[in-house]
Amino acid sequence: MKIFSVIEAEELLPTLKTNLEKIFHLNQTLKAVSADIDSLIDIWGEDVYKHNHVDNGYYTDLASKQQEVMKHLQDEMMKINQLGCFVKDIERGLVDFYYELNDEVVFLCWRYGEDKINHWHALNSGFTGRRPLRDLFAFNRQ
Repeated sequence: MKIFSVIEAEELLPTLKTNLEKIFHLNQTLKAVSADIDSLIDIWGEDVYKHNHVDNGYYTDLASKQQEVMKHLQDEMMKINQLGCFVKDIERGLVDFYYELNDEVVFLCWRYGEDKINHWHALNSGFTGRRPLRDLFAFNRQ
């Protein structure tokens, strides 16, 4: 587990922004491909899985693309995890960093689009439990 200072976490924000933009794009692509697969199954049922079915080739192509996009999405998420932080929500671009405060570990919390890290929350709470850093540090950026 990597423990970050606020400054260390903020130094990663440009990299995280780039990774998250890729993740957003891949996630949208995955949703579109998955919706197309669902539509084929809704129309044809399990018959679409049969090799002699008229839309089996299309289904197979979509299923391959879905797997490829999922792999790329997982790779991008792994790049972020390897930095020592965690993507908590790929829809909103939420990323958490471990931070030690008075012998207690909490999360620094950043959301895509924010210029810097302005929030934190306890390990057992999420986005709804975010609180301003100023409450934690009284404006002392460590």
